[in-house]
Amino acid sequence: MRYLWALPVLVCLGFLAACHPQPDGVDLNKVVEFYYAPGKKAESPKATYQLLSARSQTEISLENWVKQENLPSASEDQPKNQATADSAEVIKQEAQAGNTYALVMRTFNKRTSTNTWMQEAGKWHRLYFPKTQEEAARALNNGDYPAAYAKAQEWLKADPYAVEGYDLLAFSIIRGGAPKTGNGQTVDDVVRAVLSINPRDTTVNFIAATFTRDPLVAKTFLKRIEGTTSYSGAAMNLCLRLPLSERLQFLNEVKPDTTLNILRALTLMQLGPAFHEQCRALVATGTFEQDARKSMEDGDATYAANWGARLGLIALALGDFGQAQRWLDYCAGKDPNSKSVRDLAGAIRGGKAQMAASRLLLQGFN
Repeated sequence: MRYLWALPVLVCLGFLAACHPQPDGVDLNKVVEFYYAPGKKAESPKATYQLLSARSQTEISLENWVKQENLPSASEDQPKNQATADSAEVIKQEAQAGNTYALVMRTFNKRTSTNTWMQEAGKWHRLYFPKTQEEAARALNNGDYPAAYAKAQEWLKADPYAVEGYDLLAFSIIRGGAPKTGNGQTVDDVVRAVLSINPRDTTVNFIAATFTRDPLVAKTFLKRIEGTTSYSGAAMNLCLRLPLSERLQFLNEVKPDTTLNILRALTLMQLGPAFHEQCRALVATGTFEQDARKSMEDGDATYAANWGARLGLIALALGDFGQAQRWLDYCAGKDPNSKSVRDLAGAIRGGKAQMAASRLLLQGFN
């Protein structure tokens, strides 16, 4: 009986040991350790929400943050929850336009990302703008590239280190969304900007592999993201910038997947009749058509329509009119105004369809 007095003390001490008191926000390293809890049980979403900046909290409610953070950690390299990491470290602090920023490098499985933190009233808070990101991505997916460009610029004004914002900016520029007058940013500017943020960031290397003009240099960036979910998209973007005569060798050197097999099929058709039977065997393999559609869903509607139309032209050139029509139906549901979709429709309706399809495959896709 004389030991009973110690019971509530031990319970209390155990409770305190299990809890991590929320930092005061002044010591950045303590804030980062608390927020990401690398290698530990994640903190309460209600606690991490308080570490979002004031503007960030206008873009996501506490209720939605809790729902998001309570999702199970993704098995791939892109977790949906934000306060999850295998490791997290401060890599840079600097002042810009009257604000003090810090960049935190976060790793999860094979992916490395960079988060921006900013001082508000002397305390560190994370910048996170999911609503702005969603609006920019929606504009890009809908083919409204000027709106996507403007929204990406808005995002980067709020967070000048938002790598994903630069990613959307680059794609809006390359698709004609930048203003036609004045000294607007170029994709070269974007590549330089993101490399200065964090050259180890997975999305930074995706951008650099996609938009760096020199293919040999671009391949060095591609190598850095091998094994991540960003690899095949960057490899496709790089391959399309190579001369047709070099593409098949490049595709033979990289690990094949559905996205790269789509490009392989197009390359085989463009290389001429000697390669057509290889293409026929590839597109007839297992669930190629189903897998190709699933892969295209990762891109915007125009992207899906253009690549679906190319696969439709391939099917038509190989004499598979049923598959060609299925691709036309798919593309028309994505972007019926796309020139590629109109070309496919015209080839199916017109005479000498196979010859027309073969001719179209050689036009504009080199």
